This record gives sequence, C-alpha cells and structure tokens, in this order.
Amino acid sequence: MKRGWARGTFELCGKATGKRYKTFEATWRPAGGAIRVVLVDEPKGWVAFFGTDPSATVADILGPVADRFCLETCFRDVKEVARAGQQQVRRVWASAGASHMCLWTFTMTEAWAWNRSGDARVVHRRAPPEPRGQAPRVAAGVVGPGH
Repeated sequence: MKRGWARGTFELCGKATGKRYKTFEATWRPAGGAIRVVLVDEPKGWVAFFGTDPSATVADILGPVADRFCLETCFRDVKEVARAGQQQVRRVWASAGASHMCLWTFTMTEAWAWNRSGDARVVHRRAPPEPRGQAPRVAAGVVGPGH
C-alpha cells in the first residue's frame, strides 16, 4: 500500500474541487465488516468519511458527502432566512402550514435570484427622512394622530 497523501479533483456541489486525501480499507463490525475510509486534509485538520462498500472510490464517497453538506447548508439558510422553526402557533396543522409556507417562501426567493447578478438582487429604496419628533409610521402617513 502506498503511504502518504494523494491529490485528486472531485465533482463536489456542482464544481470541480481539488482535495488532498488518504484512503484505505478497514473493518467495522456495526457496518458488517469491511468499509472504505477516506481521510481528507482540510485547513483545520483531517476529516474522516467512510462508505460500507470497500470497492468504492474516493469520488463515490466524497460526492454524496458534499451533496449532503449542500442540503444541510440549505436547511441552515431556511432557518436563518425564512425563520423556519420560529412559528408561534397553537395547533399541529398550523405548525405544518407555517413550515410549508417558510419552505415555499425560501424556494421561490431562491428561484427568483438564481440567474441574477449580485447587483440585481440588492435593491434599496431611499425613504425620505422623518420629521423630528414623529414616529416613522406617523411620518409616512401610515398611522395618523388619534389612530
């Protein structure tokens, strides 16, 4: 067996990515015997991945791992951007509906922004300054005195 780190280019999250790695067969009883282990040298240290097919290539293992990471990143973005999980509703079906709306809001926003440049996605409107002493909604005429 050749020792040391090897270099390879793999299709990860839709783009070619260079990685430094080691791979070897190992045995692990919970997986039923032989497994394929891949160690990837990352800037903060090595990371281990494995597959239950000992004949799998490094690409066979790293591709699905990277796809799963892309999915986890999407879940994180849904929580941060669409505030999924922040709903305050009382009934189970209302919670399911609120989650459904969060996911659709995020999906439609992503679809809208997919082929747009960064400048096209950021649009700012300048609001006129508020007169001193008035709340922003009063100054905009949204809420008048006595409302």
